[in-house]
Amino acid sequence: MTSKQKSFRLALPLVVLALVIGVVAVITSSPRDGAKSSQATGGQHGEFPQNSSSLTSKAGTTTRSDARSKPAAGGGQRAALAATFESTHICARAYRQADEGKARMAACDALSNYPEAQAKCRAQSGDVSAMMDTARANLEKCGDIGSAETEKAFYASTVAAARNGDVDAQICYLQSDFKLDRPYTEAEMGEFREDGTAYIDAAMKRGDWRVVQLLMTSRKNLGSLSGLLPLLTNGDPVEVYRMNRLARLGATGAYAQQLDATAMDPQQPIPLKEAADANAWAQQTFNAYFASSPLLSERPVACQ
Repeated sequence: MTSKQKSFRLALPLVVLALVIGVVAVITSSPRDGAKSSQATGGQHGEFPQNSSSLTSKAGTTTRSDARSKPAAGGGQRAALAATFESTHICARAYRQADEGKARMAACDALSNYPEAQAKCRAQSGDVSAMMDTARANLEKCGDIGSAETEKAFYASTVAAARNGDVDAQICYLQSDFKLDRPYTEAEMGEFREDGTAYIDAAMKRGDWRVVQLLMTSRKNLGSLSGLLPLLTNGDPVEVYRMNRLARLGATGAYAQQLDATAMDPQQPIPLKEAADANAWAQQTFNAYFASSPLLSERPVACQ
C-alpha cells in the first residue's frame, strides 16, 4: 500500500477531528491583510503584465497580494490538511458519480417500452458501468459519513488546505463546486472575494493553466453556475478573449484549433483596438509567467 493510499484510508475515519483542529487553527492563524490590497472585480484580471512590478516570477518571493496563500501551519498540520482535502474530495466525487450513474441508468430503464430508444440510451451511457465501479471502490474507503456530511467536509477541508498553500485546493476553492444544500453566508462570500483574489494572483504568477480556464468562463456559463466564481469574474467578453488568447499561446493540435474557433463570440464582437490590446496582454503574460508551463493538448480540468 502506498503512502497516498494509507493517508486516504486514515484521513476519512478521522475527518471530523482533522477538520475541527485544522480549520480552527487555520482560520485563527492565517493572516488576512495580504489579500485586501487586491480586491477583484469582474474584468480586471487582464492587468497582470502592466502591474508586473507588484508580482513575482515563478521562483520569486511571496508578495502582499498573495500573502493569504502563504502557508500558515507547520509541516505536520499542513500534511494532515492536505490529506483530508484529498480524501474528502475523492469521496465527494465518488458520491456524485454514484448518483449520476444511478440517474442515467434509471433514465434508460424507464424506456423499457421503447426497445430502440432504450438501446440507444444505454449505448450513449457506455461508460456508466466503469464510472459506477470506480465510485463503489472509492466509497468503500469513505466509511459511513454519508453524502451530505462528506460535502460539508469537502468544503471545510478545501478552505483550510487552500489557506495553507495547497495549490490544488486553491483551484478547487476558486471553482467552488460545492454542494452544501444551503446558501453561502455573507462572511463566506466576503472571504471568497478576498482569498480568491490572492489565489488567482498566485496561480497566474506560477503559470497555472487551470486558473486561465476558470477565467475563460463566459457570462452565459457563469449564469448557470451555483458556485462563487461569479464574485471574481463577470465573464466580460474582452476578459474571456484575453484568457482564450493566453491559452492559445500554450495550446497544440486540436485544442489550439478549438480555441481559435471559439476565440470571438459573434454575438458580442470585440472592437479591433481592444482585441489588439488583449493579444498584446496575452503575449506579455505568457512570456512573463507561462513560457515554462507544460503545453496544452486538451482543455485543463480545474478541480479533478
